[in-house]
Amino acid sequence: MTLLRLGSFRRLLASSLTLTLAFGVAAAQANEQLLAKVVQVKDGDSVVLRADKIEYEARLGEIDAPEYDQAWGKSARQALKRLVRRKTVQATIQDIDAYGRLVVLLRLQEQVQSGSQAAYASVNHQLVAEGHAWVYRDHLRDPKLLQLEAEARSQGLGLWSKNGAVAPWLYRRGERRPTAPDQGAAAELLYSVSAALRRVTDGFSCRRKTYCSQMNSCGEAHFYLRHCGVSRLDGDNDGKPCERLCSARRR
Repeated sequence: MTLLRLGSFRRLLASSLTLTLAFGVAAAQANEQLLAKVVQVKDGDSVVLRADKIEYEARLGEIDAPEYDQAWGKSARQALKRLVRRKTVQATIQDIDAYGRLVVLLRLQEQVQSGSQAAYASVNHQLVAEGHAWVYRDHLRDPKLLQLEAEARSQGLGLWSKNGAVAPWLYRRGERRPTAPDQGAAAELLYSVSAALRRVTDGFSCRRKTYCSQMNSCGEAHFYLRHCGVSRLDGDNDGKPCERLCSARRR
C-alpha cells in the first residue's frame, strides 16, 4: 500500500469521519500508512510519533499493556523501548481515540524496506507474544493475537511468569484480584459498557455545546464533532477539532 504524506491522510480521515454513526465507537478505518519516527515511549502500549516536524501521541491498537504502576508495567515499557525507540516505523492508522490519539499498528520500517520475513506481523503482535501485553478484546481485529496470548500464558512468559496477573482495563477500575483466562471477553464487555456510561455522566453526551470554549477536554471536542455533528469545531476541515485544545505539536 502506498505511503501517504500526513496532509493526504488528514484529508482522508476528515472525509471518513463524516460517515461515522451517531452511536457506538466510530472508527476511521482508513488503514492508511504513515512513516514516522518514534521519539518517545510513554508506557507499554503508547508512543509519540514525529512526522513532518509534528509530534502525535499514538496508542498501539488491539493490545493493552499493564499500567506503569502495575505489576510488569515498567518491564512492558522497557520492552517497547527496546523495539521501537528512536526508530523509523510504518504506522497503519486504525482509528483516533477519545483523547485524540492515533490508534496504530506498528511495523519497523527497516523490516518493510528489506522485505525480510518478520517473526511477527507487527510490534503489537510481538508484545503480546513475549508476554508484555494483553489482547484488548473489545477492539480486536486479528484473532491471531488471541493465539499468541494463549501461548505466552501457557509458557509463563513476561507478565504470565507469576500468578496474579490483573487485566489492565480492570486494574484501571480499581480491581486487584487476578483475572481468570476465561474472564477476558466478559470483563472487556463490562468495561466497555461502564466506559460508555462514564462518558455520558462526565459530559460526553450531545448537549447544548457548540463552541470550543465550552469544551472541557480534547476528548469531549472529538465526541461533539464525531457524534453530535457540531462541525463548527473543525473550522479548517482537517478532522481535528479545537486546534488550540487538541494541538498535537509539542512546544
